[in-house]
Amino acid sequence: IHLYFWSAINMYPLVDADVSVKEVIVAIISYIISLIIIQRFVYAVIYQVLVLGFLVYITSRNGESSFLHAIGLTMVALIGGANTLMMASRRAIISSLERYSSYLKNLLNSTGRGFVLFQWSDGWKIYDYNEETNNFLRSEAGHFDVRFFELFSEAEMEKIRRLREAGKFEKTVSFTNDMDGSIQYVAIEVSRIQFEQTDSLLAVITDVTEAYMRQRELLAREKRYRNLYDKNRAGVFTLDRNSVILDANTSFFSMFENSIDRGERLFDWEFKNEWKFILSSIEDNHQGQNYQTTYRLKNGNMKTFVFNWYQEASTGSIEGSVVDLTDTQRAAQALKQSEEKYRSIYEGSSDAIVLLDKDIIVEYNRSALQLFGIQDLKNSSLFNLSGDSSLENSRKYDREKEGLKSRKWIRFNWTFKSEKGEVETELSFQEIVIDGKLLYQCIIHDLTEQNRLVKEEIRARLAEETNIHLNRKYKSAEG
Repeated sequence: IHLYFWSAINMYPLVDADVSVKEVIVAIISYIISLIIIQRFVYAVIYQVLVLGFLVYITSRNGESSFLHAIGLTMVALIGGANTLMMASRRAIISSLERYSSYLKNLLNSTGRGFVLFQWSDGWKIYDYNEETNNFLRSEAGHFDVRFFELFSEAEMEKIRRLREAGKFEKTVSFTNDMDGSIQYVAIEVSRIQFEQTDSLLAVITDVTEAYMRQRELLAREKRYRNLYDKNRAGVFTLDRNSVILDANTSFFSMFENSIDRGERLFDWEFKNEWKFILSSIEDNHQGQNYQTTYRLKNGNMKTFVFNWYQEASTGSIEGSVVDLTDTQRAAQALKQSEEKYRSIYEGSSDAIVLLDKDIIVEYNRSALQLFGIQDLKNSSLFNLSGDSSLENSRKYDREKEGLKSRKWIRFNWTFKSEKGEVETELSFQEIVIDGKLLYQCIIHDLTEQNRLVKEEIRARLAEETNIHLNRKYKSAEG
């Protein structure tokens, strides 16, 4: 309103027909100043319409306008039109900027991330933050600054203050959800930016709860499998295509008596042909199963290993496991030698030896065949070989074997029948367990010849005693 009156005063001299150049210039300058002062588009348009209307009115009232009136009217029209275009453009730009700002604001609030703009100037001050940040921090009204800066220690804030332009500060913090008591993890990344030609700091807050829990689960799983890997009794290894050891567990190096290490070839040039064969078999079948080889360690010891390996498709490396059969083979060899030794003793024994399941013969040696004069004793009853299967003899046999119920070893005499006649023997029974089954080993010692000699000796002694007695009687009769 004041501008309107001021403009009216400056333009009033134009009413006179004999207007001066100075008065026209003053009127135009006041018009321009008014347009500059009036920033709102609507008020500026109203002002221009009133001024133009006033000038048109003056021109029409005087009938014939002077040259100066025409110039003033033209200048006002041109300046007014230009100002209108300029203000319309400015209005369009401001509207576009407002829409773009609103778009950016909506975009920042829908990314799922929090943004905080803050600065150091004789103390920390927050300039702006989005709604998502407040959702993360759950701060009460008016306490956002306190809640945000509580996330950092004094040492961390000093690091942030000293950040360079390309530097970053990262930290992960946790919150307890007041609704369900769950723990929420957020990652904070602070970087330096330029805002309004001033060094400022931008904090980006991201919810990493799901990723953090997945990482924890992955680490726990990796630790569990690493423990299985390291504590596995089998040697587990990873090789490249030149048999260089990339990784291996403790058992692997123990099997090789720590004579080899990571970065060394498992199969050196001495075994290059063997390694080529292994590679070709893996390439053909994508794996190698139960490959047994005799391996000379660097300390000169010989070992027997069984390898199982396959090719890792993603890396092309050779992975697998190895088992040391050296001790097993030695034990098997010792067992075989022991078995052969005792088999030799078993077969070469002069006593008949039979293995009984209850009273049925399941195994026997050559002396047993020679003793009984039978081609095959398997599945025969030992008692039935005595030739007397009477009830009385059966009960006697059972009574003799009663001792096995209270003792693991018994001995008694028994008579068998063979092709050569009666065989007097001494039976020795002993409990043995084979494959979890209770069996009896019976050693049959032939006493026939021994008893015959004893009997002959007794008869000879009796005959000698009889002769002595008769001689004494004869001498006493003569006397």
